[in-house]
Amino acid sequence: MRPTVKIIESIIGAVKAAIARSTSPRFARPSCQEGDFENCTPPTSERRRWPIAFACVAALTFIVMPTAPAADPEPAETALVVCPSDFRQPLEAWIEYRRSQGIAVRVIDSKSTAGELLTSIRRRALPTDRFLLLVGDAPVIGSAADTRKQVPMHYVATTVSAKFGSTPTMATDYLYSDFDSDGRADVSVGRLPIDTPDQLRDMIRRIKAYEASRNFSLWRERVQLVGGVGGFGMLADSAIESVTRMMVTASLPIPVRTSVTYGSPGHLFYPRKRFTESVTERYTQGCRFWVYAGHGMVDRLDSVPSGPTGIPVLDGNSIANLKCDPANAPIAVLLCCFTGAIDAGVDSFAERLLLHECGPIAVIAGNRVTMPYGNASLTLGLIDSIYGQGADGEPPADRLGSAWLASIRRMESDDETTQKGALRTMVDAVATLVSPAGTKLADERSEHAALYGLLGDPLLKLHPPAVVEVETATGFDSGAPIQVTVTSPIDGKCVVMLDHPLGETRKAVPGRPKPDPNEITLARVAEPISAGRPKTFSISLAEQRSGVIAIRVHVAGRETWAAGGGKTFVRPTSK
Repeated sequence: MRPTVKIIESIIGAVKAAIARSTSPRFARPSCQEGDFENCTPPTSERRRWPIAFACVAALTFIVMPTAPAADPEPAETALVVCPSDFRQPLEAWIEYRRSQGIAVRVIDSKSTAGELLTSIRRRALPTDRFLLLVGDAPVIGSAADTRKQVPMHYVATTVSAKFGSTPTMATDYLYSDFDSDGRADVSVGRLPIDTPDQLRDMIRRIKAYEASRNFSLWRERVQLVGGVGGFGMLADSAIESVTRMMVTASLPIPVRTSVTYGSPGHLFYPRKRFTESVTERYTQGCRFWVYAGHGMVDRLDSVPSGPTGIPVLDGNSIANLKCDPANAPIAVLLCCFTGAIDAGVDSFAERLLLHECGPIAVIAGNRVTMPYGNASLTLGLIDSIYGQGADGEPPADRLGSAWLASIRRMESDDETTQKGALRTMVDAVATLVSPAGTKLADERSEHAALYGLLGDPLLKLHPPAVVEVETATGFDSGAPIQVTVTSPIDGKCVVMLDHPLGETRKAVPGRPKPDPNEITLARVAEPISAGRPKTFSISLAEQRSGVIAIRVHVAGRETWAAGGGKTFVRPTSK
Protein backbone atom coordinates (compact mmCIF):
# COMPACT_ATOMS: atom_id res chain seq x y z
CA MET A 1 0.00 0.00 0.00
CA ARG A 2 1.34 3.42 -0.96
CA PRO A 3 2.27 5.79 1.92
CA THR A 4 -0.29 8.43 0.83
CA VAL A 5 -3.10 5.87 1.00
CA LYS A 6 -2.02 4.84 4.50
CA ILE A 7 -2.07 8.48 5.62
CA ILE A 8 -5.53 9.00 4.12
CA GLU A 9 -6.90 5.90 5.87
CA SER A 10 -5.39 7.07 9.17
CA ILE A 11 -7.07 10.49 8.82
CA ILE A 12 -10.42 8.89 7.95
CA GLY A 13 -10.10 6.68 11.01
CA ALA A 14 -9.32 9.72 13.15
CA VAL A 15 -12.39 11.51 11.81
CA LYS A 16 -14.62 8.55 12.68
CA ALA A 17 -13.13 8.27 16.17
CA ALA A 18 -13.52 11.99 16.81
CA ILE A 19 -17.17 11.93 15.80
CA ALA A 20 -17.80 8.82 17.88
CA ARG A 21 -16.25 10.42 20.96
CA SER A 22 -18.18 13.63 20.44
CA THR A 23 -21.49 11.70 20.45
CA SER A 24 -20.67 9.74 23.60
CA PRO A 25 -23.35 10.08 26.34
CA ARG A 26 -20.82 11.49 28.75
CA PHE A 27 -20.56 14.66 26.65
CA ALA A 28 -24.34 15.14 26.47
CA ARG A 29 -26.34 17.77 28.35
CA PRO A 30 -30.00 17.76 29.27
CA SER A 31 -32.25 19.10 26.56
CA CYS A 32 -33.53 22.67 26.79
CA GLN A 33 -36.41 23.20 29.18
CA GLU A 34 -39.49 24.87 27.75
CA GLY A 35 -39.27 28.60 28.23
CA ASP A 36 -35.60 28.53 29.34
CA PHE A 37 -34.30 30.23 26.16
CA GLU A 38 -31.44 32.17 27.76
CA ASN A 39 -29.72 29.03 29.07
CA CYS A 40 -30.61 26.87 26.12
CA THR A 41 -27.56 25.76 24.06
CA PRO A 42 -27.13 22.88 21.64
CA PRO A 43 -25.64 19.72 23.13
CA THR A 44 -21.86 19.74 23.30
CA SER A 45 -21.78 16.82 20.91
CA GLU A 46 -23.45 18.89 18.19
CA ARG A 47 -21.09 21.82 18.75
CA ARG A 48 -17.97 19.66 18.66
CA ARG A 49 -18.81 17.17 15.95
CA TRP A 50 -18.67 19.39 12.85
CA PRO A 51 -15.65 21.57 13.72
CA ILE A 52 -13.58 18.44 14.36
CA ALA A 53 -14.82 16.81 11.18
CA PHE A 54 -14.12 19.93 9.07
CA ALA A 55 -10.62 20.25 10.51
CA CYS A 56 -9.83 16.66 9.60
CA VAL A 57 -11.30 16.98 6.11
CA ALA A 58 -9.29 20.15 5.56
CA ALA A 59 -6.12 18.29 6.48
CA LEU A 60 -7.12 15.49 4.12
CA THR A 61 -7.70 17.97 1.29
CA PHE A 62 -4.25 19.54 1.61
CA ILE A 63 -2.62 16.10 1.48
CA VAL A 64 -4.64 14.78 -1.44
CA MET A 65 -4.38 17.95 -3.59
CA PRO A 66 -1.22 18.15 -5.68
CA THR A 67 1.11 20.86 -4.48
CA ALA A 68 2.66 23.49 -6.74
CA PRO A 69 5.05 26.31 -6.04
CA ALA A 70 3.21 29.53 -5.20
CA ALA A 71 3.15 31.93 -8.13
CA ASP A 72 4.49 35.40 -7.58
CA PRO A 73 1.56 37.83 -7.37
CA GLU A 74 1.13 40.17 -10.31
CA PRO A 75 2.41 43.62 -9.35
CA ALA A 76 -0.42 46.10 -8.93
CA GLU A 77 -0.50 49.03 -11.33
CA THR A 78 0.48 52.11 -9.37
CA ALA A 79 0.35 55.86 -9.83
CA LEU A 80 2.14 58.75 -8.17
CA VAL A 81 0.41 62.10 -7.66
CA VAL A 82 1.96 65.48 -6.89
CA CYS A 83 -0.70 67.50 -5.11
CA PRO A 84 -0.34 70.91 -3.41
CA SER A 85 -1.87 71.27 0.04
CA ASP A 86 -4.90 73.33 -1.04
CA PHE A 87 -6.12 70.51 -3.29
CA ARG A 88 -5.64 67.50 -1.00
CA GLN A 89 -9.24 67.40 0.23
CA PRO A 90 -11.02 67.55 -3.17
CA LEU A 91 -8.47 65.08 -4.61
CA GLU A 92 -9.71 62.39 -2.19
CA ALA A 93 -12.69 61.70 -4.47
CA TRP A 94 -10.32 60.98 -7.37
CA ILE A 95 -8.04 58.80 -5.22
CA GLU A 96 -10.97 56.71 -3.99
CA TYR A 97 -12.28 56.39 -7.54
CA ARG A 98 -8.96 55.18 -8.96
CA ARG A 99 -8.38 52.80 -6.07
CA SER A 100 -11.78 51.25 -6.79
CA GLN A 101 -10.36 50.42 -10.24
CA GLY A 102 -7.39 48.61 -8.69
CA ILE A 103 -4.88 51.45 -9.06
CA ALA A 104 -2.64 51.94 -6.03
CA VAL A 105 -2.26 55.71 -5.60
CA ARG A 106 0.40 57.54 -3.59
CA VAL A 107 0.42 61.31 -3.05
CA ILE A 108 3.38 63.61 -2.40
CA ASP A 109 3.65 67.35 -1.81
CA SER A 110 4.62 69.94 -4.38
CA LYS A 111 7.95 71.77 -4.15
CA SER A 112 8.98 75.32 -4.95
CA THR A 113 11.41 74.31 -7.72
CA ALA A 114 11.35 71.64 -10.42
CA GLY A 115 14.73 70.27 -9.32
CA GLU A 116 13.52 69.69 -5.76
CA LEU A 117 10.34 68.06 -7.02
CA LEU A 118 12.18 65.76 -9.42
CA THR A 119 14.39 64.57 -6.55
CA SER A 120 11.31 63.92 -4.42
CA ILE A 121 9.60 62.02 -7.24
CA ARG A 122 12.61 59.80 -7.87
CA ARG A 123 12.94 58.97 -4.18
CA ARG A 124 9.34 57.80 -4.01
CA ALA A 125 9.10 56.12 -7.41
CA LEU A 126 8.23 52.42 -7.63
CA PRO A 127 9.00 49.97 -10.45
CA THR A 128 5.24 49.45 -10.88
CA ASP A 129 4.49 53.14 -11.44
CA ARG A 130 2.89 53.77 -14.83
CA PHE A 131 1.39 57.22 -14.36
CA LEU A 132 2.36 60.54 -12.79
CA LEU A 133 -0.37 63.14 -12.22
CA LEU A 134 0.49 66.75 -11.41
CA VAL A 135 -2.38 68.64 -9.78
CA GLY A 136 -2.18 72.41 -10.11
CA ASP A 137 -1.19 75.16 -12.51
CA ALA A 138 2.41 76.14 -13.21
CA PRO A 139 3.91 79.36 -11.84
CA VAL A 140 4.54 82.22 -14.25
CA ILE A 141 7.92 81.89 -15.94
CA GLY A 142 10.70 83.16 -13.66
CA SER A 143 8.70 82.60 -10.45
CA ALA A 144 8.98 79.96 -7.76
CA ALA A 145 5.96 77.74 -7.30
CA ASP A 146 3.46 78.45 -4.55
CA THR A 147 3.44 74.96 -3.02
CA ARG A 148 -0.08 75.45 -1.69
CA LYS A 149 -1.58 75.47 -5.20
CA GLN A 150 1.09 75.17 -7.91
CA VAL A 151 3.46 72.57 -9.36
CA PRO A 152 6.69 73.87 -10.97
CA MET A 153 7.87 73.16 -14.52
CA HIS A 154 11.33 72.44 -15.87
CA TYR A 155 13.06 74.76 -18.34
CA VAL A 156 15.38 73.32 -20.97
CA ALA A 157 17.14 74.84 -23.96
CA THR A 158 15.55 74.62 -27.39
CA THR A 159 17.87 73.42 -30.14
CA VAL A 160 16.13 72.56 -33.40
CA SER A 161 13.10 74.80 -32.87
CA ALA A 162 15.38 77.71 -31.87
CA LYS A 163 16.52 77.81 -35.49
CA PHE A 164 12.86 78.09 -36.43
CA GLY A 165 12.35 81.24 -34.35
CA SER A 166 11.47 79.71 -31.00
CA THR A 167 12.36 81.07 -27.58
CA PRO A 168 15.77 80.03 -26.17
CA THR A 169 14.10 77.76 -23.60
CA MET A 170 10.88 75.85 -23.25
CA ALA A 171 8.81 74.87 -20.24
CA THR A 172 8.13 71.16 -19.87
CA ASP A 173 6.85 68.43 -17.55
CA TYR A 174 8.67 65.83 -19.64
CA LEU A 175 11.68 65.53 -17.31
CA TYR A 176 9.43 64.30 -14.48
CA SER A 177 8.78 61.14 -16.51
CA ASP A 178 12.43 60.05 -16.31
CA PHE A 179 12.61 58.14 -13.03
CA ASP A 180 16.00 56.48 -13.59
CA SER A 181 17.96 59.41 -15.08
CA ASP A 182 18.59 57.69 -18.42
CA GLY A 183 17.06 60.46 -20.53
CA ARG A 184 14.00 58.38 -21.48
CA ALA A 185 10.41 58.49 -20.27
CA ASP A 186 9.47 55.78 -17.77
CA VAL A 187 5.93 56.89 -16.96
CA SER A 188 3.17 58.93 -18.54
CA VAL A 189 2.86 62.45 -17.12
CA GLY A 190 -0.36 64.45 -17.15
CA ARG A 191 -1.30 67.71 -15.48
CA LEU A 192 -4.60 69.15 -14.30
CA PRO A 193 -3.81 72.91 -14.54
CA ILE A 194 -6.41 73.98 -12.01
CA ASP A 195 -6.25 77.10 -9.83
CA THR A 196 -9.03 76.42 -7.32
CA PRO A 197 -10.50 73.44 -5.43
CA ASP A 198 -13.81 73.94 -7.27
CA GLN A 199 -12.07 73.57 -10.64
CA LEU A 200 -10.58 70.29 -9.43
CA ARG A 201 -13.99 69.05 -8.27
CA ASP A 202 -15.45 69.92 -11.67
CA MET A 203 -12.67 68.07 -13.51
CA ILE A 204 -13.09 64.96 -11.35
CA ARG A 205 -16.84 65.00 -11.96
CA ARG A 206 -16.30 65.25 -15.72
CA ILE A 207 -13.67 62.48 -15.70
CA LYS A 208 -16.07 60.15 -13.90
CA ALA A 209 -18.91 61.04 -16.26
CA TYR A 210 -16.72 60.41 -19.32
CA GLU A 211 -15.59 57.00 -18.11
CA ALA A 212 -19.11 56.01 -17.00
CA SER A 213 -20.77 57.08 -20.28
CA ARG A 214 -22.80 54.34 -21.92
CA ASN A 215 -23.52 56.37 -25.02
CA PHE A 216 -21.88 54.12 -27.60
CA SER A 217 -23.37 55.82 -30.65
CA LEU A 218 -21.53 57.02 -33.75
CA TRP A 219 -19.69 59.90 -32.05
CA ARG A 220 -17.12 57.40 -30.79
CA GLU A 221 -15.86 56.64 -34.30
CA ARG A 222 -15.47 60.26 -35.42
CA VAL A 223 -12.34 62.40 -35.73
CA GLN A 224 -12.71 66.09 -36.55
CA LEU A 225 -9.75 67.84 -38.18
CA VAL A 226 -9.61 71.63 -38.26
CA GLY A 227 -6.84 73.09 -40.41
CA GLY A 228 -5.60 76.66 -40.24
CA VAL A 229 -3.64 78.60 -42.85
CA GLY A 230 -0.04 77.39 -43.11
CA GLY A 231 2.01 80.44 -44.02
CA PHE A 232 5.15 78.52 -45.03
CA GLY A 233 4.71 79.34 -48.72
CA MET A 234 2.44 77.87 -51.39
CA LEU A 235 4.49 74.72 -52.02
CA ALA A 236 5.13 73.91 -48.37
CA ASP A 237 1.56 74.76 -47.30
CA SER A 238 0.12 72.47 -49.96
CA ALA A 239 2.44 69.64 -48.98
CA ILE A 240 1.75 70.06 -45.25
CA GLU A 241 -2.02 70.17 -45.79
CA SER A 242 -1.94 67.06 -47.98
CA VAL A 243 0.22 65.07 -45.57
CA THR A 244 -1.78 66.19 -42.52
CA ARG A 245 -5.04 65.14 -44.14
CA MET A 246 -3.49 61.86 -45.25
CA MET A 247 -2.19 61.15 -41.73
CA VAL A 248 -5.57 61.77 -40.14
CA THR A 249 -7.42 59.80 -42.82
CA ALA A 250 -5.26 57.21 -44.58
CA SER A 251 -3.36 56.21 -41.44
CA LEU A 252 -6.51 55.76 -39.37
CA PRO A 253 -8.35 52.42 -39.34
CA ILE A 254 -11.17 52.13 -41.88
CA PRO A 255 -13.95 52.25 -39.23
CA VAL A 256 -12.87 55.75 -38.18
CA ARG A 257 -14.81 58.50 -39.91
CA THR A 258 -13.03 61.82 -40.41
CA SER A 259 -14.42 65.27 -41.20
CA VAL A 260 -12.24 68.19 -42.29
CA THR A 261 -12.68 71.96 -41.98
CA TYR A 262 -9.88 73.90 -43.66
CA GLY A 263 -9.28 77.62 -43.21
CA SER A 264 -8.17 78.54 -46.71
CA PRO A 265 -10.89 80.32 -48.74
CA GLY A 266 -11.61 78.49 -51.96
CA HIS A 267 -10.44 75.15 -50.59
CA LEU A 268 -12.72 72.12 -51.00
CA PHE A 269 -13.16 71.90 -47.22
CA TYR A 270 -13.63 75.62 -46.59
CA PRO A 271 -17.14 75.88 -45.09
CA ARG A 272 -19.94 77.95 -46.55
CA LYS A 273 -20.68 79.52 -43.16
CA ARG A 274 -18.35 81.69 -41.12
CA PHE A 275 -15.38 79.55 -40.24
CA THR A 276 -15.63 79.80 -36.44
CA GLU A 277 -19.38 79.16 -36.54
CA SER A 278 -18.84 76.06 -38.65
CA VAL A 279 -16.14 74.77 -36.26
CA THR A 280 -18.37 75.16 -33.19
CA GLU A 281 -21.34 73.54 -34.96
CA ARG A 282 -19.30 70.49 -35.94
CA TYR A 283 -17.95 70.23 -32.40
CA THR A 284 -21.53 69.98 -31.14
CA GLN A 285 -22.09 66.91 -33.36
CA GLY A 286 -19.64 65.00 -31.16
CA CYS A 287 -16.37 63.21 -31.88
CA ARG A 288 -13.85 61.03 -30.10
CA PHE A 289 -10.88 63.22 -31.11
CA TRP A 290 -10.77 66.89 -32.10
CA VAL A 291 -7.56 67.84 -33.92
CA TYR A 292 -6.36 71.33 -34.86
CA ALA A 293 -3.39 71.77 -37.21
CA GLY A 294 -2.20 75.28 -37.98
CA HIS A 295 -0.82 78.34 -36.23
CA GLY A 296 -1.54 79.17 -32.63
CA MET A 297 -0.83 81.79 -30.00
CA VAL A 298 -0.79 81.57 -26.21
CA ASP A 299 -4.45 82.54 -25.83
CA ARG A 300 -6.03 81.67 -29.19
CA LEU A 301 -5.84 79.80 -32.47
CA ASP A 302 -4.97 81.42 -35.80
CA SER A 303 -7.35 83.82 -37.55
CA VAL A 304 -9.32 82.98 -40.69
CA PRO A 305 -8.86 84.57 -43.10
CA SER A 306 -5.34 85.60 -42.23
CA GLY A 307 -4.69 89.28 -41.70
CA PRO A 308 -6.21 92.06 -39.60
CA THR A 309 -9.79 91.30 -40.69
CA GLY A 310 -9.60 87.65 -39.72
CA ILE A 311 -11.42 86.09 -36.76
CA PRO A 312 -9.68 83.52 -34.51
CA VAL A 313 -10.74 79.94 -35.16
CA LEU A 314 -11.28 79.79 -31.40
CA ASP A 315 -10.26 82.06 -28.54
CA GLY A 316 -11.21 82.74 -24.95
CA ASN A 317 -14.56 84.20 -25.99
CA SER A 318 -15.64 81.70 -28.64
CA ILE A 319 -14.73 78.72 -26.42
CA ALA A 320 -17.95 79.53 -24.57
CA ASN A 321 -19.87 78.56 -27.74
CA LEU A 322 -18.63 74.96 -27.61
CA LYS A 323 -21.51 72.69 -26.60
CA CYS A 324 -21.57 68.97 -25.90
CA ASP A 325 -22.54 66.45 -23.26
CA PRO A 326 -19.50 66.42 -20.92
CA ALA A 327 -19.84 62.63 -20.71
CA ASN A 328 -19.17 62.44 -24.46
CA ALA A 329 -16.48 65.11 -24.73
CA PRO A 330 -13.60 64.67 -27.19
CA ILE A 331 -9.88 64.51 -26.57
CA ALA A 332 -8.22 67.51 -28.24
CA VAL A 333 -4.84 67.48 -30.00
CA LEU A 334 -3.52 70.97 -30.83
CA LEU A 335 -0.77 70.65 -33.45
CA CYS A 336 0.38 74.26 -33.24
CA CYS A 337 2.63 76.66 -31.36
CA PHE A 338 2.27 78.14 -27.87
CA THR A 339 -1.30 77.07 -26.99
CA GLY A 340 0.02 74.85 -24.17
CA ALA A 341 2.20 77.57 -22.57
CA ILE A 342 0.71 77.19 -19.10
CA ASP A 343 3.60 79.21 -17.61
CA ALA A 344 2.48 82.39 -19.39
CA GLY A 345 1.17 85.41 -17.52
CA VAL A 346 -2.35 84.64 -18.76
CA ASP A 347 -4.23 81.36 -18.89
CA SER A 348 -3.23 79.56 -22.06
CA PHE A 349 -5.74 78.56 -24.72
CA ALA A 350 -5.28 74.86 -23.88
CA GLU A 351 -6.04 75.52 -20.19
CA ARG A 352 -9.19 77.48 -20.95
CA LEU A 353 -10.30 74.85 -23.45
CA LEU A 354 -9.80 72.03 -20.94
CA LEU A 355 -11.51 73.77 -18.03
CA HIS A 356 -14.59 74.82 -20.02
CA GLU A 357 -17.61 72.78 -18.90
CA CYS A 358 -18.20 71.53 -22.46
CA GLY A 359 -14.55 71.49 -23.43
CA PRO A 360 -12.44 68.43 -24.24
CA ILE A 361 -11.81 65.94 -21.44
CA ALA A 362 -8.06 66.19 -22.15
CA VAL A 363 -5.83 68.39 -24.31
CA ILE A 364 -2.43 67.62 -25.85
CA ALA A 365 -0.67 70.87 -26.75
CA GLY A 366 2.75 72.42 -27.43
CA ASN A 367 4.13 75.11 -25.13
CA ARG A 368 6.52 76.91 -27.49
CA VAL A 369 7.20 76.91 -31.25
CA THR A 370 6.36 73.52 -32.73
CA MET A 371 7.36 72.30 -36.17
CA PRO A 372 5.52 70.40 -38.91
CA TYR A 373 7.70 67.30 -38.83
CA GLY A 374 7.59 67.03 -35.05
CA ASN A 375 3.82 67.48 -35.17
CA ALA A 376 3.51 64.74 -37.78
CA SER A 377 5.64 62.35 -35.72
CA LEU A 378 3.50 63.00 -32.65
CA THR A 379 0.32 62.36 -34.63
CA LEU A 380 1.52 59.09 -36.13
CA GLY A 381 2.62 57.84 -32.70
CA LEU A 382 -0.73 58.67 -31.13
CA ILE A 383 -2.67 57.02 -33.95
CA ASP A 384 -0.62 53.83 -33.71
CA SER A 385 -0.96 53.53 -29.93
CA ILE A 386 -4.62 54.55 -29.65
CA TYR A 387 -5.76 52.27 -32.45
CA GLY A 388 -3.29 49.43 -31.90
CA GLN A 389 -1.48 49.78 -35.22
CA GLY A 390 2.11 49.87 -33.98
CA ALA A 391 4.82 47.53 -35.23
CA ASP A 392 5.11 46.08 -31.72
CA GLY A 393 1.67 44.46 -32.05
CA GLU A 394 0.32 46.04 -28.87
CA PRO A 395 -3.49 46.24 -28.61
CA PRO A 396 -5.24 49.63 -28.54
CA ALA A 397 -4.35 51.58 -25.41
CA ASP A 398 -6.98 51.37 -22.70
CA ARG A 399 -5.85 54.56 -20.93
CA LEU A 400 -4.85 57.89 -22.42
CA GLY A 401 -1.55 57.95 -20.54
CA SER A 402 -0.54 54.60 -22.04
CA ALA A 403 -1.08 55.96 -25.55
CA TRP A 404 0.74 59.18 -24.67
CA LEU A 405 3.76 57.33 -23.27
CA ALA A 406 3.97 55.08 -26.34
CA SER A 407 3.94 58.15 -28.58
CA ILE A 408 6.64 59.86 -26.49
CA ARG A 409 8.87 56.79 -26.64
CA ARG A 410 8.47 56.67 -30.39
CA MET A 411 9.62 60.28 -30.66
CA GLU A 412 12.56 59.57 -28.34
CA SER A 413 13.84 56.84 -30.62
CA ASP A 414 16.84 57.74 -32.76
CA ASP A 415 16.76 54.47 -34.70
CA GLU A 416 16.60 55.30 -38.40
CA THR A 417 17.44 51.77 -39.55
CA THR A 418 13.93 50.35 -39.32
CA GLN A 419 12.00 50.01 -42.55
CA LYS A 420 9.69 52.93 -43.16
CA GLY A 421 6.18 52.71 -44.49
CA ALA A 422 4.96 54.84 -47.39
CA LEU A 423 3.39 57.44 -45.11
CA ARG A 424 6.47 57.80 -42.88
CA THR A 425 8.62 58.14 -46.01
CA MET A 426 6.35 60.92 -47.28
CA VAL A 427 6.38 62.69 -43.91
CA ASP A 428 10.18 62.59 -43.80
CA ALA A 429 10.33 63.95 -47.36
CA VAL A 430 8.05 66.88 -46.53
CA ALA A 431 10.22 67.60 -43.48
CA THR A 432 13.04 68.57 -45.82
CA LEU A 433 10.87 71.44 -47.12
CA VAL A 434 10.25 73.10 -43.76
CA SER A 435 12.73 71.79 -41.17
CA PRO A 436 15.84 73.94 -40.51
CA ALA A 437 18.89 73.07 -42.56
CA GLY A 438 21.65 71.19 -40.80
CA THR A 439 19.37 69.50 -38.24
CA LYS A 440 18.61 65.82 -37.75
CA LEU A 441 15.07 64.53 -37.88
CA ALA A 442 15.74 62.41 -34.78
CA ASP A 443 16.70 65.57 -32.86
CA GLU A 444 13.50 67.29 -33.95
CA ARG A 445 11.39 64.33 -32.83
CA SER A 446 13.17 64.18 -29.48
CA GLU A 447 12.68 67.90 -28.87
CA HIS A 448 8.96 67.60 -29.56
CA ALA A 449 8.68 64.89 -26.91
CA ALA A 450 9.42 67.71 -24.45
CA LEU A 451 7.59 70.49 -26.31
CA TYR A 452 4.22 68.77 -26.03
CA GLY A 453 2.38 68.06 -22.80
CA LEU A 454 -0.74 66.24 -21.71
CA LEU A 455 -3.23 68.44 -19.88
CA GLY A 456 -5.61 65.96 -18.33
CA ASP A 457 -5.72 62.76 -16.34
CA PRO A 458 -3.22 60.21 -17.72
CA LEU A 459 -5.34 57.43 -16.18
CA LEU A 460 -8.35 58.41 -18.30
CA LYS A 461 -9.99 55.23 -19.64
CA LEU A 462 -10.38 55.29 -23.41
CA HIS A 463 -12.82 52.39 -23.81
CA PRO A 464 -11.51 51.12 -27.18
CA PRO A 465 -13.97 49.18 -29.34
CA ALA A 466 -14.13 45.44 -29.79
CA VAL A 467 -13.43 44.20 -33.32
CA VAL A 468 -16.23 43.45 -35.78
CA GLU A 469 -15.48 40.98 -38.57
CA VAL A 470 -16.54 42.32 -41.97
CA GLU A 471 -16.61 40.18 -45.12
CA THR A 472 -17.41 41.30 -48.63
CA ALA A 473 -16.43 40.60 -52.22
CA THR A 474 -13.52 42.44 -53.79
CA GLY A 475 -15.83 44.00 -56.37
CA PHE A 476 -19.42 44.38 -57.54
CA ASP A 477 -20.99 45.30 -60.86
CA SER A 478 -22.46 48.76 -61.17
CA GLY A 479 -26.09 48.76 -60.05
CA ALA A 480 -25.83 45.47 -58.15
CA PRO A 481 -26.48 45.51 -54.39
CA ILE A 482 -23.37 45.28 -52.22
CA GLN A 483 -23.34 42.26 -49.93
CA VAL A 484 -21.70 42.71 -46.53
CA THR A 485 -21.51 39.96 -43.88
CA VAL A 486 -20.99 41.18 -40.33
CA THR A 487 -20.03 39.12 -37.27
CA SER A 488 -20.20 41.15 -34.08
CA PRO A 489 -18.66 40.16 -30.72
CA ILE A 490 -21.53 41.90 -28.88
CA ASP A 491 -25.29 42.31 -29.08
CA GLY A 492 -26.43 45.73 -30.17
CA LYS A 493 -27.60 48.06 -32.88
CA CYS A 494 -25.53 47.54 -36.02
CA VAL A 495 -25.04 50.40 -38.48
CA VAL A 496 -23.45 49.60 -41.85
CA MET A 497 -22.34 52.56 -43.98
CA LEU A 498 -21.05 52.60 -47.54
CA ASP A 499 -18.84 55.67 -48.01
CA HIS A 500 -16.89 57.15 -50.87
CA PRO A 501 -13.33 58.36 -50.12
CA LEU A 502 -13.02 61.67 -48.27
CA GLY A 503 -12.08 64.44 -50.68
CA GLU A 504 -13.77 62.87 -53.68
CA THR A 505 -16.14 65.41 -55.22
CA ARG A 506 -19.74 64.50 -55.95
CA LYS A 507 -21.89 65.91 -58.71
CA ALA A 508 -24.09 68.79 -57.66
CA VAL A 509 -27.81 68.34 -58.18
CA PRO A 510 -29.38 71.27 -60.06
CA GLY A 511 -31.41 73.45 -57.72
CA ARG A 512 -29.74 72.08 -54.59
CA PRO A 513 -26.85 73.46 -52.52
CA LYS A 514 -23.36 72.27 -53.30
CA PRO A 515 -22.74 68.95 -51.49
CA ASP A 516 -20.80 69.09 -48.23
CA PRO A 517 -17.51 67.25 -48.96
CA ASN A 518 -17.68 65.72 -45.48
CA GLU A 519 -20.99 64.01 -46.31
CA ILE A 520 -19.49 60.85 -47.76
CA THR A 521 -22.12 58.20 -46.99
CA LEU A 522 -23.77 56.77 -50.11
CA ALA A 523 -26.01 54.24 -48.34
CA ARG A 524 -26.69 53.15 -44.78
CA VAL A 525 -28.68 50.48 -42.96
CA ALA A 526 -29.25 49.93 -39.23
CA GLU A 527 -30.54 46.69 -37.69
CA PRO A 528 -30.15 44.75 -34.42
CA ILE A 529 -27.41 42.12 -34.37
CA SER A 530 -26.62 39.23 -32.02
CA ALA A 531 -23.14 38.38 -30.79
CA GLY A 532 -21.35 35.65 -32.73
CA ARG A 533 -24.11 35.22 -35.32
CA PRO A 534 -23.07 36.34 -38.83
CA LYS A 535 -25.56 38.62 -40.51
CA THR A 536 -25.56 39.54 -44.20
CA PHE A 537 -26.72 42.96 -45.37
CA SER A 538 -27.69 43.64 -48.99
CA ILE A 539 -27.30 47.35 -49.66
CA SER A 540 -28.13 49.20 -52.86
CA LEU A 541 -26.55 52.53 -53.78
CA ALA A 542 -28.99 55.35 -54.45
CA GLU A 543 -26.79 56.81 -57.19
CA GLN A 544 -24.82 55.10 -59.91
CA ARG A 545 -21.09 55.36 -59.41
CA SER A 546 -17.90 53.38 -59.73
CA GLY A 547 -14.71 53.24 -57.73
CA VAL A 548 -13.62 52.41 -54.20
CA ILE A 549 -16.24 52.02 -51.48
CA ALA A 550 -15.30 52.08 -47.79
CA ILE A 551 -17.48 49.86 -45.60
CA ARG A 552 -17.82 51.08 -42.02
CA VAL A 553 -19.60 49.05 -39.35
CA HIS A 554 -20.53 50.34 -35.90
CA VAL A 555 -22.25 48.27 -33.21
CA ALA A 556 -23.57 50.07 -30.12
CA GLY A 557 -24.18 47.75 -27.19
CA ARG A 558 -25.33 48.35 -23.63
CA GLU A 559 -21.92 48.16 -21.96
CA THR A 560 -19.48 48.58 -24.83
CA TRP A 561 -19.17 49.09 -28.57
CA ALA A 562 -17.54 47.42 -31.53
CA ALA A 563 -16.32 48.57 -34.93
CA GLY A 564 -14.98 47.11 -38.13
CA GLY A 565 -14.51 47.93 -41.77
CA GLY A 566 -13.44 46.87 -45.20
CA LYS A 567 -13.23 48.02 -48.80
CA THR A 568 -14.75 46.94 -52.06
CA PHE A 569 -14.88 48.24 -55.61
CA VAL A 570 -17.79 49.08 -57.86
CA ARG A 571 -16.89 48.23 -61.42
CA PRO A 572 -17.77 50.83 -64.05
CA THR A 573 -20.59 50.14 -66.47
CA SER A 574 -19.28 48.55 -69.63
CA LYS A 575 -19.82 50.64 -72.74
